[in-house]
Amino acid sequence: ARYILVFFKPSLSSCFSQGSHINLELLLSMLMFLRLYLVHRTILLHSKVLLSASYRSIGSLNNINFTFRFVLKVLMNKHPARTLLVFILFFWLTASWMLTLCERKTQASTGYMDTALWLIAITFLTVGYGDVAPNTSCGKGVCLFTGVMGVACTAMLVAIVTEKLALNKGEKHVHFFMLDIQISKRVRAFQYHQHNSMNFIYFAAVAWHASQI
Repeated sequence: ARYILVFFKPSLSSCFSQGSHINLELLLSMLMFLRLYLVHRTILLHSKVLLSASYRSIGSLNNINFTFRFVLKVLMNKHPARTLLVFILFFWLTASWMLTLCERKTQASTGYMDTALWLIAITFLTVGYGDVAPNTSCGKGVCLFTGVMGVACTAMLVAIVTEKLALNKGEKHVHFFMLDIQISKRVRAFQYHQHNSMNFIYFAAVAWHASQI
């Protein structure tokens, strides 16, 4: 029995159509994230700032537009740590899912959710162990944007921690009052020792002068 092996070489047009199909599928998958606009609308419409009549009345007198930016500023002012933590977790999951969409056609480890979560985490924290790396241009873009957002969130986290560690008005008053008391005690002690030293020098000079006579 004879076996004839026939090899079919894929044409350039078939490869191009397959690549176009993958890019089109990736583009349609990315458009799914436009639904994140609903998160923006939900936060805006269910915020206590927009539902409060006093907020709206005072804001209308001061020509304040109750936009998502204003609501976000109020949340960051009232609950900075909680708001930043929720944003980081939400961004971590979203960026990881986007990375899996970009990398799933390459049959790489970054196409799986667990590896994508790890890669986004180390990129967001600007650690970059180098054990995992994206293979597609889309994945590299997601990691680049993740790094930029990581630097921005780190700066905001440092500002929040600095504000939490700072003394308030009452604590500053007590602290400065105690510093004034300690400085006054040191000044009085220095003056006392200086006065005793001057008295000792004076009596020593008097004694020496008396011995000379």
